[in-house]
Amino acid sequence: MQYPMIGLAGAFGVGVFLEAQLGWKLELLLLCLIGALSVLVLSIRYRQGVFLATCLVLMMGGATRVALKQDAVAFHIPDGVYIFQVADFSEPELDVGTTRSNWVTISIRDQILKWRAPLGLNLKRGAFYRAHLLLESSSPPLNADALRLMRYQLEPRRWFARSLGPTVLVKPSRGLAGFLDTARFNVARQLASSFSGDYLGVVWALALGSRAALSESIAEKWRNFGIGHLLAISGLHMGLVGMVLFFASRTLFVLMLMGQKLSLTRRLAALVTIGGMWAFCLWVNAPVSAVRACVMATSLLGALVFNRMKNGLNALGLAGLFVLFEDPSSLLSLGTWLSFGCTWFLILASRGSRGRGNWYQRAVLMAVVPWLATLPICAFCFGELYGWSVPANLVAVWIAGWVVTPAALLSGILSVLSFEVPLWLQQVFCLGFESIDTWLDFLGQMHPGYWQITRAAAVWSFWIVWPSLILWLRFRPRLALAYATVAIVLGFSWHGLRTGLDDSALEFYVPYVGHGDWMVLVLPDGKTMLIDAGGAKFKSRFDPGERVLAPLLRQLGATKIDYVVISHPDQDHIGGLQYLVERFSVGQVWIDQRFMGHPRLENMFKLIVERGGRVRAFQSLPDAFTVGTTRFELIYPRLEHGAGEGRSTNQRSLVFRIVEDEHSLLLTGDLDEAMEKRILTRIEPTQLLKVAHHGSSTSSSAEFLDRVEPCLAVVSAGKSGMELFPHASVVRRFKERGVALFQTALSGALHFRAEPGGWLVQSSLGSNESHKCVAKTPRGLSAHPGL
Repeated sequence: MQYPMIGLAGAFGVGVFLEAQLGWKLELLLLCLIGALSVLVLSIRYRQGVFLATCLVLMMGGATRVALKQDAVAFHIPDGVYIFQVADFSEPELDVGTTRSNWVTISIRDQILKWRAPLGLNLKRGAFYRAHLLLESSSPPLNADALRLMRYQLEPRRWFARSLGPTVLVKPSRGLAGFLDTARFNVARQLASSFSGDYLGVVWALALGSRAALSESIAEKWRNFGIGHLLAISGLHMGLVGMVLFFASRTLFVLMLMGQKLSLTRRLAALVTIGGMWAFCLWVNAPVSAVRACVMATSLLGALVFNRMKNGLNALGLAGLFVLFEDPSSLLSLGTWLSFGCTWFLILASRGSRGRGNWYQRAVLMAVVPWLATLPICAFCFGELYGWSVPANLVAVWIAGWVVTPAALLSGILSVLSFEVPLWLQQVFCLGFESIDTWLDFLGQMHPGYWQITRAAAVWSFWIVWPSLILWLRFRPRLALAYATVAIVLGFSWHGLRTGLDDSALEFYVPYVGHGDWMVLVLPDGKTMLIDAGGAKFKSRFDPGERVLAPLLRQLGATKIDYVVISHPDQDHIGGLQYLVERFSVGQVWIDQRFMGHPRLENMFKLIVERGGRVRAFQSLPDAFTVGTTRFELIYPRLEHGAGEGRSTNQRSLVFRIVEDEHSLLLTGDLDEAMEKRILTRIEPTQLLKVAHHGSSTSSSAEFLDRVEPCLAVVSAGKSGMELFPHASVVRRFKERGVALFQTALSGALHFRAEPGGWLVQSSLGSNESHKCVAKTPRGLSAHPGL
């Protein structure tokens, strides 16, 4: 069989995947594994189906490996003072102004926890510290889709710890781990004395495997052009390290042996290269791509040592088996998909390109193939198509491979030896980096180079791109073109058929975004309305627009936001809007006239208008109008309320009501009790209420609730750090009135779908509830025919 290791690794992966979905008990899996081993023994004895039996054993082994990790759950650990050991490498220190707090793996009583290390600690692996820890067990992701739930199932249950008070060093680290950490800190400090800014971030990423100094702007920019892999320790860097080690060591052995026994020099050089690559892999904290490259190099160089036949695909399969056994959860990680998927197609392309075309044609092929190989993966994970990947890689890979990466590695080596990085080497590195950056700026001036894509289209792209690429690389270009054409036509046909068959209903989504508000309203005619776009905590690095909001919009099939409603410009209501405005096209923005020139919104509004959107003052809209079959009733602020009423942004929160047939919904922003009384006469009875101000005690007065008469209510609030939301008094008011109150902090992402006689409420944690509601009839507002 030509590629047995690919099949064996695939069988192990199937077992991991099935266990993530089915969740069988460990005892049952052990019985199945015993049965599979019995089948293997019989197949060996009778020399029939040995490979298939081996695949069965590995499939059961993969499932058992997951179950063993799941059973290794930490016992209940109460809060208190503990002495614990740091179990992984920490990041080098940065200046206080740019330092990020990191989650560090620690060990307590042989149990593994994740600890949020306080800022300013010079942590080293193997060192013991003492601190008062507040501990919390891990829980399912509160915005879980099927993929996130499977990832959660594959990981062992974890405890998370936060320090209360000072953290004290009890015993410093010793041994190899402590030595490596000390060396890394010294190298980081030496490099920081020679480089700064983005240069330092890239040097650290390539020489230390640390992204602590890498600016988010550079990381996002390079990712948008499809060359983000050059900022991490990938197969390109490991291959460069291996090549230098092999040729340098072989030259040394040839000189030592005076040119004799050349076959022995190759074998000795191969052994040195294997050891050097694994040492470098350990130095950079062993990312998936580096481990994969090291296992493949070990397999191929080991074949050279023992004079055996080399097979790249078998080496890739062995690497996959090794990585999956060490960490089954890597099966569903983005790094594994990109690393193994790209390498598989590159090996296939290199086999087909031998003796075909000149060097430049092969270089173009090696730039096109990774782009096509990773295009569906990036579309699925990031929701975007990156069009500049080929021209960006054609230039960046050569400069990074022969200038930037060698200069960074050489700078790291000199720093390890305590030498100062020479000025000429700094200039070479900076020149290479600036050359890549200039090329990207040139491409970006023509077009940003990325396009939004829905989740359904991303899934379909796998069926279009990968089979077509395989056919093309197997020298069947006409068949590849015919297949791609048919697949694209079927995709568009299916999309049109599905759109026509979808039943129209009012839908309301409230994802978990931490402390903040963000909601999506999908109208029966398919139009999408975004109501606020905030979340997390003030000055948090978490971008809810990128991490939560954009993925949900793509999952809903929206690449355009028809309406954006900004209730008020507080950070917890607009913190994720910048990313959405940059990535999605926007039809209209509704906002209070008082905040039209707000400094947080000025640049965003300018970009929206430049792209053909409109920014409209809330007061300029009719008191009531329809969009399709949906009626909008604008309550506050109106023209009669002026521009000065309301002392705070919360008191100027937009309030409006949405009606579709018998269903109604009231949005209130962060309105407080004083303003609730001010607009009480304009409020109509409503079925579903978005609770104001995250359930604060300053809102949702008894008089207001008696006027609204909701049967359902939803609160968007953070799970931790903001425990006062919703306030107990507010919860009690809803309970006294028999109103079903849903909280994102407890139920995760929520989906409200209008159904006859009420609402269907679905939670990302798996619950489905139907609530019957009496239809609320509006009293006294006439509807404008539309916008």
